[in-house]
This record gives sequence, C-alpha cells and structure tokens, in this order.
Amino acid sequence: MIAGLALAAFVYAGVGDGVTDNTASFNAAVAQVCASTTTRTLIIPNGQYRFGSPPAPIPCALNLIGEGKSVTWLLRDYTGMGNYFIQYTKGNDLYGGGSIRDLTIATTPNGIGGIAIWVTPYPDTDTTQTAKNPHGLLIDNVQIGRTIAGGSWAFGVYLDGSNNPGPGAPGIRAVAIRNTSVSGFTTYPVYLYNAYGTRMTDVDAYIALGSGVYAVGCTGSSNTLLTSGTLNGC
Repeated sequence: MIAGLALAAFVYAGVGDGVTDNTASFNAAVAQVCASTTTRTLIIPNGQYRFGSPPAPIPCALNLIGEGKSVTWLLRDYTGMGNYFIQYTKGNDLYGGGSIRDLTIATTPNGIGGIAIWVTPYPDTDTTQTAKNPHGLLIDNVQIGRTIAGGSWAFGVYLDGSNNPGPGAPGIRAVAIRNTSVSGFTTYPVYLYNAYGTRMTDVDAYIALGSGVYAVGCTGSSNTLLTSGTLNGC
C-alpha cells in the first residue's frame, strides 16, 4: 500500500483521480507511518485524492507533505456537517511535532460545514508548560478552500485546547501557521481556543478569537495577548 523511501519517508500509494475513495487506504498509510520506528513522514504525490467519508484522526506527530498546493489536493466529498477532515491528536508521540505542508485541502459541494484541520492536544500530566511540548505542529504552504463547483467549511484551522485548558494545564502550545491561505465561504478561517504560543506569518485569513483564546506572536511580534477583534493578512 505504501513503500519505504530510504527509511526517511513513506510514499502514499492512493489513487489521485478525483473519483476513487481514498479514505481506507489513507487510514492504513497513516497507521503504518505512526507505527514506524524510523520515520513520521508521509509523502502525498501529485493528484486529487477524494475522501468519501471522514478519515480517522492522526494519532502521532505525522509530517504530511504534498508536492505543492497546485498539484496535491485532498478533497472532502461526503455529505453532512462532519466534525473534521484532517484531525491531529498526537496520542502516540509524547513530545509532539509533525507538520502539514505543500498541499491543498478542499471541499466539494457535498461538504458543508466541518473543520479542514482540527488540532486537539494530548492531555498533559506535566502542567508546567516548560518540560515538554506535545503540540508543536507546523502548517506551512497550505491552501484551504473549496472546489470551483462549491462547498464550504465552518472552520479552516481550529486549534482546540478546550479538553486541556489553562492555566493549570497548557491547552495547545507552539503551533506555527505560515504561507497559508483560507478562503471560500468559511465561517472561521482560523480559530484559536486555549492556544498558547501560536505564531502566524503570511497567513491570508481573518483570525477569529473565542473564549479563552491566546494568540502569542504574529508577523514577528511576541508576548501579545489578543482578546478581541480580527486580523487580516496576518
């Protein structure tokens, strides 16, 4: 289903014809990478990979890497709201990390609402916020939107620390979003909920701020507490 590449990465062998349902094969590929002792990288080649149902949550610090957002597309094509499309939980990797890079995430007319990228923290037992960093995800060179035919998202990127909130626990920490755009009938392009140390650079989206939201750092600034309003072109 997937083949090793010099022990440095796995290459996804799905069918990128825009028609075949890749849900089961993608789940199997993610499970194999997360079980690997040599790599956490899954390369998605050129193609339009259709998902007819929600894929399983990603349970490790996976590097999900396309070959460019103009040529590697992940397509949500299932009816109903759906809670998420790509969800990171980091359950298998105590120290976290991982990335989503160089691809497009789009919804078809069959997809209304839901979350394109949903990040939820693995609950910490160490609440000092200094001993380890289990949530350091990088989102880089990603386009989130819809196909020309239609569709919409409720959220583009949702950093959801509500199951591990501060100040006694660290919520979500140290997620970096850069060179990324969110567009196409999206209620909240980027939503931060108990998200500490979020850094956004060259992000083309309005940033929605909810209860208990802390966005630290934006276009080079640091130690900034955002409590209201929106940011455009952050």
